[in-house]
Amino acid sequence: MYYNCLVNIPKNTGKISRNKRGKTTYIEYTYAREYLPEKKYNVARRTTIGKADPDHPGMMFPNPNFEKFFPDVEIPAEGTAAQPVNESRSSCIRIGAFSVVRRIIEDYKLAEHLKRWDDRGKGLLLDLAAYSVIAESNVAQHFPDYAYNHPLMTPQNKIYSDSTISRFIREIDDNDRVDFLNSWNA
Repeated sequence: MYYNCLVNIPKNTGKISRNKRGKTTYIEYTYAREYLPEKKYNVARRTTIGKADPDHPGMMFPNPNFEKFFPDVEIPAEGTAAQPVNESRSSCIRIGAFSVVRRIIEDYKLAEHLKRWDDRGKGLLLDLAAYSVIAESNVAQHFPDYAYNHPLMTPQNKIYSDSTISRFIREIDDNDRVDFLNSWNA
């Protein structure tokens, strides 16, 4: 799976290679070399870290391997660099259980307990809570499928990818949890 944003192709000479398959050019990173004594040469160990963008030379769509090998490079928000995220929604939105969960969120004033969060963060966290209750699951990779045909609390009902959700959850620290609990118990 490739993220829907663009990053610069790394400049590590000798470690970055291009592999063209059909009309698509994949960017590969050589992470190791293994010497084969019986054949007396090295074999490169490579992994794909992205897909080149034909419209923007020197740019690529990264994948999770890119984050693994280049953790210092900040990946922009989904859809910011190349094209907007496909926000197509189902023509039939399932609102039944969501309206009950939303009413519970309003009655308990959960959004007010998230004081330090911006609207995107509040909305996404509350969407994940609603998803966990309605789908009876907390598997983030299925959230985009859920979001396709359910109303959302994020601004403009934006559907975030599972990788964005994983990064979002990783960013929640102990201070955020403690602040929420202190506000809830006050």
